[in-house]
Amino acid sequence: MISRCGISVVEAPEDDAVSLDTLKAYLVIDDDRDDASLTITLNAAIGRYQEICNVRLVTQTLKATYDRFPSTDAFRSRWGTFSLVDNTVQPVQAGQIVLPTGPVQSVESIKYLDQDGDEQTWDDAEYRVDVSGMPARIVPVSLSSWPAALTTAGSVRVEFVAGFGDPADIPAQVVQSILQAAAYAWQARGAFDPNVYDAVLRMGDTGIGVWVP
Repeated sequence: MISRCGISVVEAPEDDAVSLDTLKAYLVIDDDRDDASLTITLNAAIGRYQEICNVRLVTQTLKATYDRFPSTDAFRSRWGTFSLVDNTVQPVQAGQIVLPTGPVQSVESIKYLDQDGDEQTWDDAEYRVDVSGMPARIVPVSLSSWPAALTTAGSVRVEFVAGFGDPADIPAQVVQSILQAAAYAWQARGAFDPNVYDAVLRMGDTGIGVWVP
C-alpha cells in the first residue's frame, strides 16, 4: 500500500486568493482602521476553506512525502481493494499514488531514496500522471515497475503544482463562501459558532476536493 503522506509548500502563491479590498467592499468598510484584523480574518477563512474542502486555490508548488511506493500485494474483493500490512487488512488505492490535494496541474518530479540511501529522480517516461479527474493519480507505465526505494520516513517525494490558477480563475461560489464566512466571523465575534462557520464555507465546496484513506 502507499504510506500516509505529508504535504509541504515548496513555492507559495504569488497572489492572495481573495483580496482585502474585496472583503472590505463586501462589508462596506471604507476606512483602514481595521485592516490588520480584517486580513487575519480573511486569511483564516481562506485557510479553513482549503483545509475542509481539501483544495488549493491559487497556483502553488507542493511536495507530498511518503515512506514507500505502493506495494504490489493488494488484492480485490467485493468490498473493495485491500492490502495486508502488519497482519492487518487495510483499504488502499492499489498500484497508484494518489496526490493529497488538488486540483493538480502537473507533476514536476518524483524523487526517492534507493536501497543505499542515495537520492534518485524517477524518469518521467516511466510513469503516467492522470490529472483529468480528482484525485490526481500517478501510475507506473508497467504496473509492477515501481522503483526499489528504501522504506523509511519521507523516502518518496512528489513535487507537483496545484491550484485553480490565478485568483480570477477561482470559481465564484468559492469566493462567495469565503467572503460570507469572513463576514460572519467579523460580525459575530462575541457569539462565534465554528459549526456555522464551517457550514458557510462548505456551501462553496466545488466537489473536487481529495479524500485519501
